[in-house]
Amino acid sequence: MQHTQKKSSPATIEEKLSSGTAKIVASTVFTISSDEVNALRSSKTNEQLLTEEELLSKSNEALDAVMNELEENVDKLYNERLEEWMEAIQAGKNPYKGVNKLTDNKLLARKAYGVEVVASLAADEANHELVVITEITDIDGIPPAIVTGTAKLEYADKRTKSFRTEDSSKFTFTAGKNLYEGSKIYSDPVSVDTTHFWRVVGASVGTWSDGVTKSYYDVSQAALLNKKAIVYPAYEDEDSDLVMFEPDRADLPWVPANQREPRDPDVRDNFVDWYENEYGRPSFSWSNVDIHHIIPLAYGGDNGYDNLIPLPKNFHRKEVTPWWASYGKYVPSGDDY
Repeated sequence: MQHTQKKSSPATIEEKLSSGTAKIVASTVFTISSDEVNALRSSKTNEQLLTEEELLSKSNEALDAVMNELEENVDKLYNERLEEWMEAIQAGKNPYKGVNKLTDNKLLARKAYGVEVVASLAADEANHELVVITEITDIDGIPPAIVTGTAKLEYADKRTKSFRTEDSSKFTFTAGKNLYEGSKIYSDPVSVDTTHFWRVVGASVGTWSDGVTKSYYDVSQAALLNKKAIVYPAYEDEDSDLVMFEPDRADLPWVPANQREPRDPDVRDNFVDWYENEYGRPSFSWSNVDIHHIIPLAYGGDNGYDNLIPLPKNFHRKEVTPWWASYGKYVPSGDDY
């Protein structure tokens, strides 16, 4: 499907991130480092260093090669990320907390020379837009003279299915211009009108002034955003460790009222009895929570206890219900979520 592009200023995006109307929902880290730089630089002190044009040419050549390597390995790499994600869920951990980043800071751990570049996906809920923000987050020792890269925005209807490229943006950081910690480059915003899983895939290359070139590629975990670019709400019940899991598809069909499983009129009382038998008396008051169908009956969910979770009333009614109300393509307003 086609998503339209709009124009928003970087200042506006940063203001929205600060106010909370835009959120970072996924990110991936490119750690470009070299233990060779000092030795190579010492051995080449009497040689002519590369010009900026030569550096850019060398860096772009290396970027083409690493992007080809990425295309061959992205599915395997993503499945490794997905496995970590699922293991966290099975271990009773909440993988939805914090920024959706499953990579480590290898630069500082190795005490190498180089830079760390983070490509983050920002969701602007007010304008229903997505922006990829690429940032230099760390510089250690002697940095490259130039850092180039490509960040691709991809989407899919299922977390585990093939992703399609929606947008691709290139970035360049150059020493003496914009290669410093905190420097950012913004992609053009992409307008969203359909629920999808979204991820960032990309690679980056650093080229030092004496010709040393190092590259790194990675893929983020996928974030589920509805058709208003709102990320699926994260919630974990601290008393039971129950997690409000997200649907495994972004295109669950809406089920007409006369074809879906009917709402059990005793579901609340039965769930309370089951919950206290399983986990004991909770720290919260039952009068302050709603019993939520994690997959709504309107989208094929059922009344089973594994599809139910207690949610604070305010959170349920102001965040979860509106999220599902903007999930499907053709849904009557005022349906039961």
